[in-house]
Amino acid sequence: QNFVGITIDGGKLTAFTYEIDQNVDKAAPYLVDQFGIQKISNTGNNVDTPSNTGGGGTKPAPPATPTVPTAPTTPSSPELPAPIVPAAKLKDIGGHWAAAAINKAVELGFAKGYADGTFRPNQTVNRAEFITLLMRAVKHPDAGKSLGFKDTGKIPAWSQSYIAQALDAGIIAGYNDNTFRPDQVITRAEMAALIVRAGGVEVNPKAALSFADAKVAPKWAVPYIAAIKDAGLVNGIGQNRFAPNQSVTRAEAVTVILGLLQRAQ
Repeated sequence: QNFVGITIDGGKLTAFTYEIDQNVDKAAPYLVDQFGIQKISNTGNNVDTPSNTGGGGTKPAPPATPTVPTAPTTPSSPELPAPIVPAAKLKDIGGHWAAAAINKAVELGFAKGYADGTFRPNQTVNRAEFITLLMRAVKHPDAGKSLGFKDTGKIPAWSQSYIAQALDAGIIAGYNDNTFRPDQVITRAEMAALIVRAGGVEVNPKAALSFADAKVAPKWAVPYIAAIKDAGLVNGIGQNRFAPNQSVTRAEAVTVILGLLQRAQ
């Protein structure tokens, strides 16, 4: 079962696609995809709406289900210059499928809430953000290395030391053109590879996938997806699909990272 909720906040229209699988998570709805359209003024600048000044729209709640949390309207880093919001005070995770994992991640200190008291669980995660969350959690020693990418200047200062740690540990690498692309959104296939490398999970190069959408998985990612599934660190998203090219949300990121820490224990 799929359904779509649409919100309009000033000059921004946002659509959220949900799915319900009767055999997964007690039929709780989960986010499949989302996109927004931002109105532009005649001068070429974004219309000055609550979305552009830090306000947020609200996702419609699926019928007869727990309230869906407030949706982010603009990308933000997990390192805003604001105090950490205690897990008990996060105001947008009530009824969310990952609420317990989010609370635990905040308590452990590798994830943070935002200054407005939200966690924004359905906000997508880019490369800089995911590596920051992951390396905070695994606590790899900081070798003090500097970054030599062509786009180092685009890498947020709060993430540079964590990215250096991940490079030193062989968890992540740059691209062939010597860029890191910190703003590029992480996919579920990429998340699988990063988690497997960080956790030292054994990989079978000849592994095959049993997911219904296995054919759309990048070839390089198949052994990692198989390994992360066999390790019990991640499952499909319903209807026996893994959705390897789907963007990772903050809720998914902290849940999988928390599972990695529990596995290590």
